Amino acid sequence: MLLVLIFNFIVVATLVRVATRKGLEEALPYFAFFVILAPEETQLKLEGLFDLNTQRIALITLFVLYMALRERAKPIGVPLKHLMLVSVGWFVISSASSLLVTTSMKQFVAQAVQYYLSYYVFVRVISKVSTLERIAFAMVVAIGVCCIFGLAEAYFKWSVLTLFPEQAYEYFEGAGSLYAEMGDRGIRVRSVFPHPILFGDAIAVVVPLAMYLVGICKNAFEKKVLWAAIVLMFWNVYKTSSRGPWVAVCGSLVLLAVLLQNKTRKHILVIAALALSVLIIRPGVWETIFNVYSASVDSATPMGQSYEYRYAVWHSVMQAATKDAGRAMWGHGLGTFRKLGLDVEIPGAPELSHRWYTCDNNWALFLYEIGFVGLLIMVLLLSRPVIVAIRDYREFARPDRYLSGVLFVCLLGFCFLMSSVAAYAWGQPGYMLWVVIAMTMSYSQLKRQEYKQRQLTQVAPSDAAADGMLRDEVVTRRDWFLTSDPAQDDSRERVARTSIA
Repeated sequence: MLLVLIFNFIVVATLVRVATRKGLEEALPYFAFFVILAPEETQLKLEGLFDLNTQRIALITLFVLYMALRERAKPIGVPLKHLMLVSVGWFVISSASSLLVTTSMKQFVAQAVQYYLSYYVFVRVISKVSTLERIAFAMVVAIGVCCIFGLAEAYFKWSVLTLFPEQAYEYFEGAGSLYAEMGDRGIRVRSVFPHPILFGDAIAVVVPLAMYLVGICKNAFEKKVLWAAIVLMFWNVYKTSSRGPWVAVCGSLVLLAVLLQNKTRKHILVIAALALSVLIIRPGVWETIFNVYSASVDSATPMGQSYEYRYAVWHSVMQAATKDAGRAMWGHGLGTFRKLGLDVEIPGAPELSHRWYTCDNNWALFLYEIGFVGLLIMVLLLSRPVIVAIRDYREFARPDRYLSGVLFVCLLGFCFLMSSVAAYAWGQPGYMLWVVIAMTMSYSQLKRQEYKQRQLTQVAPSDAAADGMLRDEVVTRRDWFLTSDPAQDDSRERVARTSIA
């Protein structure tokens, strides 16, 4: 318990010191670093109330600092606020009709108040693109540290979680905190995360950020840190033995190679060459990957049954949701799946067709807990940043578009990963998602304000006639706003004309 108190004290002291000395905006990267690095085991239990984990402590500290230093916050609106308010309202309705009202209200705090509050502070405080890059760097470094702990699990059979009070370790054949859910996959590293899949998801989200940063970094030491983190991330995502993160990482690299026309493409080729070399030098790696694939498509194996469960749980949730019109609309209540469970029938695996208390499909979990309406609201809320990111990528000039492309890949990857595990409200990934969403919306605001300011600088009429002439001149300019692609220039020209008008 002493180590828990020391760790949380360091988190609070660091945020306060940085915010009061350098400004609240400089404290945001530290917040991102700590919410990733802090495991569930660093929580303080308040009997009869709720657990005060490090993420909540850091968020409370950050919000208090924001209220004390709010005169420094930028005076702009909060994107997504209407969708967030709608989701909050629906969460309240769903929780009021929940099968377990107390559980649902606690989950309401976890899934709405915490995430939305952290997002609010970030978008209100971020005023520079350089801050976004520092936040991304902090996330990469945090995952890099987690990867060091992961390798300690894989090669030394030691988990950093053993330093903290036991909370929710998974015990398998006396392995202690080491995770060996299925014997055919051996020890699966999870570092400070509750489950190896969540660790793999976090790596998959951060890999695009690391690839982007290493392409723009000018500092030699920071570049070495980034490359070291990238190597560790690929090493650890392999050791998680989690199929979803493997697919997400590979898909992310392909998308990055398509969207980014800078050094990132060369770096991806380097990584591909290194990966091919490893497969040739260490054929056991390729054999492991092939065996995982073969077992996944064989319903007679544990991994195959685990794969089939993802589809079976969606089918079972649909049946449960459509039995009653009320439950189909507002669901069973936030957090009820883990408490009450659901009977899931897995074809070809009668021994696994029983009552399950984990829902390894977050979209199905939304449907079960908050109904069809709630699912639609969450789809709209989480898809909006994805749309904004790809829109900005299409409209911004090079190299401004590249960060939008990277954030698009991160968000799209997380939405995909939610289909294989309940990552949204379990462990650190949910906080990571909303930090990335805040980065996406803040970057869109900052760059559009910059473009608008450039237009105002370009257009400085002395009279009405000159105003009209200059407007025509700026609309035809393509040096800073339009791309070199003629197919895209027409649409950008309309945007520029509308903005100036």
